Amino acid sequence: QRGTCIGIFDQSFGLVRDPNHSNNYLIKFCFLNMQTQQQTHQPQLLSANQPIPTYLVDMMQNYDQTVQQQIDSTDYFIEDPDDDDDDDDDRI
Repeated sequence: QRGTCIGIFDQSFGLVRDPNHSNNYLIKFCFLNMQTQQQTHQPQLLSANQPIPTYLVDMMQNYDQTVQQQIDSTDYFIEDPDDDDDDDDDRI
């Protein structure tokens, strides 16, 4: 369609540290919001100093709570580094 601008969008994604590689991150979630509207003037680039959209803050907080619940529900076992079965009493 003439006069329609489809290039207005914002994309947000969350990263988590890759446990297998240092200084490497994996995309955990991605959110893309596209809006179509009548073009009345040339769109301008948004400044990088714009505040973080509230939906992104909500998504990040929800993700953090979900991850924390998973961590809290997981049993972690710490193994003794001196586990050579030499009959020493290494119990805690």
